[in-house]
Amino acid sequence: MTISCSGGKRIRIWSAMYGRLEKNECLNTGPSSSTCRAESSGNIVSQKCNGKNQCLVAASHLIFGDPCYGINKYLEVEFLCR
Repeated sequence: MTISCSGGKRIRIWSAMYGRLEKNECLNTGPSSSTCRAESSGNIVSQKCNGKNQCLVAASHLIFGDPCYGINKYLEVEFLCR
């Protein structure tokens, strides 16, 4: 995921979630009722992106850990440009 701000503004992360909260979001090959979230998602994305004009964050268990093995996960990020 690429996060960017234009006009000289800087990224300020509001929230981030790596895992699975919606059963219909992203193809899921595991149990459809499973939900999970990497608790450190917000901290990891904030450290990587806050104060920059642009940053790249991979939606990967190598970055966030694997909060639910065998379940397809996705990354959601809310941010502001200041």
